[in-house]
Amino acid sequence: MKIAILKALVVAAYLGMLYMNYLANARPLNNRMTGEVSDAYPTLFTPTGLTFSIWGIIYVMLGIYVG
Repeated sequence: MKIAILKALVVAAYLGMLYMNYLANARPLNNRMTGEVSDAYPTLFTPTGLTFSIWGIIYVMLGIYVG
């Protein structure tokens, strides 16, 4: 029974992570999207936009692990 509860918590945490990331990209803060804020304040450590495409792979692999 304890394992089933832990599995349910892991699935809930994964779904919560997906939802929070959706909100971060779909709902602008002060009418500015996350990428616009990042572009407004460039630093030497700010990666290119293509770098963030790795997150799609990470989310898929996490989903496989959770499932």
